[in-house]
This record gives sequence, structure tokens and C-alpha cells, in this order.
Amino acid sequence: MPTPEPLTPYPAKNRSNVAIIVGCVLWTGGVAWFAATVAGQLVLVALILATLALVLFGRYHPKAPSAVAQLSKVWLSHWKYSVTILALTVAGLSGGRLKATFDAMTPAQHLEAARADGKAMPSSARDHLAAIPSSAPEYQEAQKLLAELAPATKRQQAPLPQEQEAAAPVRNVDAEQAAFNALTAAQHLAAAQLAMAYGFDRKDRIGGDLEKAEKHLEAIPSGAAEAKRGEKIKNEISERRKRTAIVWYREERKAIANKLEQTFLDQKIELKSVQAVGKENTILRINYALCSRVLMNQLTQPEIIAGWRSKGFSRVECRNDEGSIWMDLN
Repeated sequence: MPTPEPLTPYPAKNRSNVAIIVGCVLWTGGVAWFAATVAGQLVLVALILATLALVLFGRYHPKAPSAVAQLSKVWLSHWKYSVTILALTVAGLSGGRLKATFDAMTPAQHLEAARADGKAMPSSARDHLAAIPSSAPEYQEAQKLLAELAPATKRQQAPLPQEQEAAAPVRNVDAEQAAFNALTAAQHLAAAQLAMAYGFDRKDRIGGDLEKAEKHLEAIPSGAAEAKRGEKIKNEISERRKRTAIVWYREERKAIANKLEQTFLDQKIELKSVQAVGKENTILRINYALCSRVLMNQLTQPEIIAGWRSKGFSRVECRNDEGSIWMDLN
């Protein structure tokens, strides 16, 4: 009678499988975060190519160090895991760069992308519109577009309880307005200061919920003791709006100068150059030998000035060898 083989339990793979899955998720997320914040796409691609080069060096070079040769041996003998790691790296790289690209977009670019997505991709369009802060010049247009994207609700006959539910948001708005009106001048001032601190960027000196702050400041009576401090905050709001345009459209101002120069050339007007100069590219300088008050009057029409001002320009000047003619846009 043959001797039965001893029973051996199957290895428990559940825990190892779970560990591998968790590791893959953490690896992909880590690469995405690294690509979006610390490094960039070229850095990670360089790391991937360097890793592959190191493996090939250890495999085929006769004088490769033993540690490198051992790494190459392990990598090539477990090629399935190696390919998986590279695939997850590429996936994380793509996700991280998409996030970084989205965060780097200006409000104007977000608005343009939302218009392009439109009703074909409403979810993507809403994401772009939600990324536009209330202090941006494009905010009002974004809200209009957001209202157009909202799904139309069909009004149907309904019993009285549903009509009461429909009226509930109106009651909530009335309650919020009543609570707002009940605030004292000191409470309005405190709320305005809190709104100014929301999302404030100390480096660029921009941010804050400026519309909410203005709403509270307007509710402070002119005779209240807090009115003087409120005026200082209003001035700060004005400065932040100017600063926001300066920061957001720094590179775009160069493009505006180049476009204006091309417009002159298209009109067969020979000039030296048009530049966006100054510390923040806020001065629009036209270098033209025939500068005159007539030319400046043609260039500084109200609608043109409003457009330049909205992009952060603070001054426009026409300069030649004899001097310059300029206008302060603020």
C-alpha cells in the first residue's frame, strides 16, 4: 500500500495580492503627485530611461559592478513586475501632468476651455468654470456660462407638498439675508477680514473672496466707528484686483505687445518695436520715431484702454530720441 503524501496547506496569497494592489495604487499616486508638484515630465522620463540604461549596462557590460549586475538579473528575471512598474509610472506621470496643466491655467484659459467643451462635455466645462475665482474679471462671464450649462428643469403639476419643497430654497435665501442684515458693524468688519484672508497668496499678494468682503463692507453704516477701517480694506480690495491682473496676465502682456507691433507693420507703419517692459511687464512701450499726441490719442480710445487695464497694464508710452509721451492707465 503506497504511503500517502503529507498534506500541505496552500500558500496564503490573499495578503500578498492585497499588498501588491495597494503598492501599485500608492506607486501610481506617488508618481502622479511627483509629476504634478515636485518634478516635471522630462525629469520622470529621464529617470525611467536612466533605470533602463542601468539594467542594460548590468546585463551586457562585462565590467559592470556586482550590485548593478545583480539588479539587472533580478529585473530581467521578473520582467512581468518590471513592465508593470513602468506602466504604472507612465500612468501616474500622465495623471500628474494633466493635474499640473489644469492648475497652471489662467482664468481666461479656463473660460476658453469651458466654452470649447460646452454642452458636449458639460462635466469638464463645469470643472473649468469652478476653477475661476470670484476676483477674476472672467468670473461674471463664467457664472453666465455655468447657468447655461445647468440642466433645464421641467415644471410639472405637483401636489401641494412638492410646491412647498420647491419654495424651501427661497425661504433659505430670505433667512440668510435676514441673518446678514442682523449683523452689527463690527461683525460685518470681522466677516470682511475673514473673506480677505480666504485663499490669500502672501507671495504674489493676491486672493481672497473679494466680492464677499465688499458685500460686508457696503453694509457698514458710514457713521459707524468701523467705517474708517472698512475704507482701508476697500482700498486693499482695489489693489488686489490690480495685482491679480498683473500676476495672471504677465506673459499675456508680452503677446499683446507683439500683436500691436504686428498691427503697425500690417498698416505699413515702420517702427522700431513695441514692448511690454517694467518689473512685471506692466508698461506698454511703443518705440516709434514719429511719436505724437495725435498718435497717442488714436491709440488710447476708452475701449482700448479698458482692455489693456484689464490685462494688468499700468502705463502706455510712445518713445523716440527726443523723449516720450505717456498715459497712466490707473
